[in-house]
Amino acid sequence: QYDVVLTDKNGHFRLPVGKETIIFVSKPAGYDLPLDKNNLPRFYYIHQPAGSPPGLKYKGIEPTGKLPASIYFPLIKGKTQEMFNVIVVADPQTSTPEELTFYRDEVVTRMIGINADFYLALGDIMYNDLSLFDKMNRVVGQIGIPIYQVIGNHDMNFRVPDHIHEAETFKRLHGPDYYSFNYGKVHFVVLNSIKYKGWNKKENKSGDYIGYFHERQLTWLKNDLSVVPEDHLVVLCMHIPVVSMIYLEDSSKIVNRENFFKILENWDHLLALAGHMHFVEYLEFTEKDGWKGEANFPSLTAGAGCGTWWHGPRDARGIPIGLSTDGTPNGYFLFSFNGNRFNYRFCPAGPSFHSQMRINSPGGTLSLQDVKDCQIHVNVFAGTPGTVVTYQLDSGVEVAMERKIEKDPFFTKLVMENKDKYKDWMEPSMCSHIWVAPLPGDLKPGIHRLKVTAKDHQGNVFTGYRLFEVTNGGLL
Repeated sequence: QYDVVLTDKNGHFRLPVGKETIIFVSKPAGYDLPLDKNNLPRFYYIHQPAGSPPGLKYKGIEPTGKLPASIYFPLIKGKTQEMFNVIVVADPQTSTPEELTFYRDEVVTRMIGINADFYLALGDIMYNDLSLFDKMNRVVGQIGIPIYQVIGNHDMNFRVPDHIHEAETFKRLHGPDYYSFNYGKVHFVVLNSIKYKGWNKKENKSGDYIGYFHERQLTWLKNDLSVVPEDHLVVLCMHIPVVSMIYLEDSSKIVNRENFFKILENWDHLLALAGHMHFVEYLEFTEKDGWKGEANFPSLTAGAGCGTWWHGPRDARGIPIGLSTDGTPNGYFLFSFNGNRFNYRFCPAGPSFHSQMRINSPGGTLSLQDVKDCQIHVNVFAGTPGTVVTYQLDSGVEVAMERKIEKDPFFTKLVMENKDKYKDWMEPSMCSHIWVAPLPGDLKPGIHRLKVTAKDHQGNVFTGYRLFEVTNGGLL
């Protein structure tokens, strides 16, 4: 997990091997990897002669013994394609067998049959109980496509002294905690963005962590990119995002991102994907963040498959109403790649499957006085600073709405009215994709139709409708 070499024409290679390491192949485009029964790619060899350290709560790596005389990785000739689709989900975060069935029924079932080439989970697959990994793999394996995983801060082994062995269970099941692979003209890089500070012996509990790229990993990244064509799109996949404008703590950003940015500075086509935050946030790195490259470098934090950690009032199916802390429904993203370009769409899970926005107000029945005090309030779930949102009332003209960063009132009300269904720390977060406009105060009594149109920075256009009634206090 340090040196990177190319094979010769016969597939031979030579690499130095340290005391503990994982040797793996970066799948080239046009080839497939062998898959196990759960569609997990098998592209690595773990060399850990002594196995995992003792004292782990969850099973780590058995002693592997001496290296064999040679190691080869089979590749299967596949289709050469520049266009392909990827399912991207963040934070399934299941802590119990019941929550795993929620994820199965609410989210994974929606993914079956979608035209996608692989599934990518951006960390926090588990919520501390790593014994559920096996069942999770059996569930997502039913999608029928290769399954790639990113390690999250809740996927780690906590009972270790430091970050060196934080990923022992993850590695046993999924292989390296950082690696790369290729589809078309896209180079996917999976990174471990967590530095665990070790078990807190004083309080006998899991220790703290920060967002961090280990130096060994960054050296590997530099070596890895040295053999990638310059016109390819590099997609950096991680759990803790590089930076967030909503939360600024060291546990919510990469504290040593300067070295990371330096390695990527001369690349022309870049994209960062992350989870961790349980809200959707799109931003483009600037010099303020430490980015000094000339290329546009966008970042998408992809919400949460679990919403608010599988908490909240339950619907008729017995599944918690899946809203993330910014009011976005739980769900996933479907990315479409064409050469080194991409487009994506948010896919809410559950009953909101086709929705791209929620019109929070107006709604129901309003008095003439209510109209004067009401505003049009819309949460465009995957909205970005470049999204243009307009509204049209009845047959009137389209009017531009203003983007605001504030809490989603729908989710805020849901939490306030169901405090017993949420833990104290599960509070609404600021939302970066709210649009508002004053409701015209001269509306006449009667039924009115509100149409909201959102055109995102990719050119995608979404519409939403809401009917509401204005009454003068008497019967119409």
